[in-house]
Amino acid sequence: MDIKVFFSSNAVSPRMVEKRGVLVIDVLRATTTLTTALANGAERILPVQSVAQARMEINRYPKGRSLLCGERGFEKLDGFDLGNSPDEYCRETVSGKYLIYTSTNGTKGMAAGSAGQTMILGAFINFPRPADYLYDLACDITIICCGTADAFSLEDAICGGMYVHYLSKNISSITTNDAAEAALALFRRYRESIPQMLEMCENGRQLASLGFRHDVAYSSVVGATGVVPILREKELIRLE
Repeated sequence: MDIKVFFSSNAVSPRMVEKRGVLVIDVLRATTTLTTALANGAERILPVQSVAQARMEINRYPKGRSLLCGERGFEKLDGFDLGNSPDEYCRETVSGKYLIYTSTNGTKGMAAGSAGQTMILGAFINFPRPADYLYDLACDITIICCGTADAFSLEDAICGGMYVHYLSKNISSITTNDAAEAALALFRRYRESIPQMLEMCENGRQLASLGFRHDVAYSSVVGATGVVPILREKELIRLE
């Protein structure tokens, strides 16, 4: 099995993920938030890259059962029902609803990974089930660490390294690229201090300064849920 990690979605082309299982990671906060939404009963999630597309797509969904969701620069968009805090996606709000969602970094990574054989979302909170699913597929794997503004993010790289570490323990023959080895080394460095790492990383500090300290703490809880979002016909649903 071959595992490749990329530290920005801009580094990934459709050709590079063909016939591969793709894991998209945006710890703070897209993949954490969307995993939470499906765990709390959201029906389906349509990830889109632009605000304009989100506003257009919601018209295709049932009125009263759909929510316009997302952020730019960590903040909820004007006129949107929900932002990007996992706290907003409680069962009372999202159960049975269709979500149209856009974010600064996460939905770019999802678009980059959508050409893969299969695409799922991973975070600390749903580890290790995404890795188990990819292992069972027995295909080569691409891990897209979405980063921030097309640049490296520590928390995404460490989360990616956690998945590389887990998979490499269970696979006898494995090849990796340099980014996968770097992610693995970072995970080994921070594996005993993930909550503290999220607090000190650039995005964690920025979110705390904006009043989202609880989001940072929640995002650090490894294995909080077994829910895995998987892309089916352009929408994210819960892997059963």
